[in-house]
Amino acid sequence: MIGKNLNMHKPEFQGYVDNHKYELTEAGVYFPKARAHLSGVYEHWITGCESDVRRDCNVIPYEGQNYILGVVFKGSPTATTAFYLGLHSGTGAEDAAVTAATYDATHSEIQAQSGDPGGYTSATRIVWASDALPSVISGLSELVNDTTPAEFTVSTTTTLVVNGAWMTTKSGRTDYSGYAISISKFSATRNLADTDVFNLKYTIDVDHV
Repeated sequence: MIGKNLNMHKPEFQGYVDNHKYELTEAGVYFPKARAHLSGVYEHWITGCESDVRRDCNVIPYEGQNYILGVVFKGSPTATTAFYLGLHSGTGAEDAAVTAATYDATHSEIQAQSGDPGGYTSATRIVWASDALPSVISGLSELVNDTTPAEFTVSTTTTLVVNGAWMTTKSGRTDYSGYAISISKFSATRNLADTDVFNLKYTIDVDHV
């Protein structure tokens, strides 16, 4: 669990990384000796339709896994000060080999702010405003933007089709120079209308398996 395992047991996990005692899987990073798995999940809904909250698992690309391991246990690369969430219309399955540089070509990020098929009004991707890291004593096991979900205000003259989401280290909606931290293909298409507010939460966790 992030609060427990990566803080209280950081030296133990650092040893796993230093000795390459971990496995990179499509869903995340698996530490066999600790029987712990780093993974994530998206939750999303439309304001006014809170009864239709959907959950979709993600792929943490190898690029994102290496970034997390490097920052937490090696101090390199330099940790980013923020993470950002974006949306895509492409229907391709998640692929752990995708990088930030190849993400748009693979998944067709929604870059427009309005029009047909439209987009969302923010000039940048939406910041992932995660809640505070839980204390070891609390027993909580995750980081999530629960208090402040990302809100995408839709602007379209027809229908905006959303088939997935991603997390990256860059805010610019056409900036693919950062790292792809997470990618999800939704199990069902979201067809959004003009002025809809699409809410998105992302949870990242390390759990015993």
